[in-house]
Amino acid sequence: MALSYLTSGTASSTFTSSTVGGDTFRIAVMGAAAVGKTTIISQFVHGTFPRLYWPTVQERYTEDIDVNGKSVVLDIFDTPGGYCFSYLRELAIANADAFVLVYSVGAEASLETVANLRDMIVQQKPAGVPIIVVGNKTDLIPATPRFMSSEKTEYMVNVDWQHTYKEVSVKDSSNVSDIFREIAIQTQSFLFPKRNRINIFKRIKRRLKRSESGKK
Repeated sequence: MALSYLTSGTASSTFTSSTVGGDTFRIAVMGAAAVGKTTIISQFVHGTFPRLYWPTVQERYTEDIDVNGKSVVLDIFDTPGGYCFSYLRELAIANADAFVLVYSVGAEASLETVANLRDMIVQQKPAGVPIIVVGNKTDLIPATPRFMSSEKTEYMVNVDWQHTYKEVSVKDSSNVSDIFREIAIQTQSFLFPKRNRINIFKRIKRRLKRSESGKK
């Protein structure tokens, strides 16, 4: 996967991709401070686990991935968790195509932050906008106990909120790539529903041809 790392010094440069050609999906990674947003992105883009915590102000990354045989660029915006940067979160919500909302499975307040962010997003964005809720820091269990079981959280996100739920351990990178591949697939389907239907039709047609040729 081709990749590049960019930092954005001003809000005006948010989500302005330098990549030419192909589809670019703007993904905002949001959540409370210190839940591991930057670490998740770092594992996905660089394959590294940062040992030192440094509060994010505003950073941006790009990554090329393959989605259903088509190369797309993920323009990933790492948002700050502090309340003093609320204007940057509002800017991210306004400009993003899809959202990854991160909380810590051992910190109840961080899930409340995700719930508030999710309410802001669904009020401002079109119905069905792609959102994945991520429970991070599963590697800290049982030293840090869960405040809610995985099953209950998944039910709330899947059934009540109608979004995808995933849990990760950023320390050992488990499921991290799945997050961004899934959000890319959902974003492609959301932004290009007609193209998605055509691709499904083509796949069905190819399967029928193979089935007919196998009978001869």
